[in-house]
Amino acid sequence: MKTRTRLGAWVGALLLAAGFAGTAQAVDHYWNGTTNNYTSLNWEDSGGNPLGTSPGSWDSIYNTKGGLTYVTSYANPGYFRFAAGELEIQGGGTIECQGHGGAKIRDGAATITVDGGTFKGSGDVGITAAAGGILNVEAGTVTFRGVNAGNRILVSGGATAARVNHTGGGVTAVGGGTDYPVVIGSQDQWFHENGDYYFGDAAGSAGTISGSDLILGNIANKMSGSGYTKTTYGTFSGWGTVGLTGTLRNNGYVTADGYGTDRTLDVSSFAAIDNTIDNDEYKLTQDNNFYWGKGGTGWFAVDGGALVLPDVAVSTGAGAYNWGEAAADTDIDLINAVRLDFANVTVGDSVSISLLASNRTEVSDSQGTFLGVWTVDATSLAFTTVDLTVRYDDVLAATLGVAEGDIRLYRRDGWNQAWVDVTAAVDTSKNQVTATGVTALGTLAVGKDIMIPPPSGTVVTIK
Repeated sequence: MKTRTRLGAWVGALLLAAGFAGTAQAVDHYWNGTTNNYTSLNWEDSGGNPLGTSPGSWDSIYNTKGGLTYVTSYANPGYFRFAAGELEIQGGGTIECQGHGGAKIRDGAATITVDGGTFKGSGDVGITAAAGGILNVEAGTVTFRGVNAGNRILVSGGATAARVNHTGGGVTAVGGGTDYPVVIGSQDQWFHENGDYYFGDAAGSAGTISGSDLILGNIANKMSGSGYTKTTYGTFSGWGTVGLTGTLRNNGYVTADGYGTDRTLDVSSFAAIDNTIDNDEYKLTQDNNFYWGKGGTGWFAVDGGALVLPDVAVSTGAGAYNWGEAAADTDIDLINAVRLDFANVTVGDSVSISLLASNRTEVSDSQGTFLGVWTVDATSLAFTTVDLTVRYDDVLAATLGVAEGDIRLYRRDGWNQAWVDVTAAVDTSKNQVTATGVTALGTLAVGKDIMIPPPSGTVVTIK
């Protein structure tokens, strides 16, 4: 049975305000299941004995009985460490955590649901979630701000990833004149933490997110010590318009998921795309610190989804450009990244590229085994030829039973409405397929035996 503590209509300090800051030792506080307004009698120890105190700044709150409480005004504890059950912040309720530790979902049994109220992390750390912790944002506002660049929302965990389910309301990562990053999954010398951020849902609800950077799979400090290997990952999936304007650092997985309907995950507002860990990469630094890339990372579109990244600005003359990879990377490795190497551009402009799920309306008339589909809008660009390199999805190829040597790169001929095989080479060691001397772009696909079948029915020939 799901247990829940609601914050929506009662006032007072759910957690410690400044007057309790001197608590010397953390005490576990268990909600006693009552539905009264907040009083000290609502808190017990693990044996059911009344504590007669309110939770302090380092104390953990447990909810095992499902009692409902309400708050309609402002509470600003030093720390918030929700350890079990579910806390719901309803309209009129505000929890603002100002201590260094910020707001923390401490273990996998805990869920925080923001449903009309406001949840703020104003300390150095921001808002964090440990292994298996869940933050639901359905309505209202989640804000994390502070005084240094360490302030962030950090969704992380161990073997069980923590997660955000964001289907309404706003998540804002701004404060003090500085935008702070949204970090999903983090790794350092001591911790290996995975996280998932789900944006939008199958019912058609999506929220808003604003701020600067999105970091999936953050490497804060390299691992140290001989034979010390760990991996981390972060995922961001769903649909909707992401309003972050800094850098999208993808060391994990970004997936446009339409949930069975043609929907778009638009992350084109980012100023730059970056990745600091290559697939399956092992790096040893001069100080004997190292990290290990998880592998299989990149960009994906499933179940009607379309992924829109920032446009690629193309200048006149010869030049190579990446979509879905760091601009300076000359050897793309993120799955479904594309590299365009133009021989001679006479009119420069921006190129817009989208990654499509294979069941999107745009390719509903086609058949074959699709590993990836891209629409490339370069209508304002004038060029002679372009060489294309696509980092294909080798994991999907194995799942679908496609031998990598049989993979082909196709371009859809809009005039004849046919898929044309433009493959020049397949590099199975790098999982790349290339085409050379291409004179037009449009819709591209990677896979096997992709074609538009002839129309069925009776064919009448008139001479």
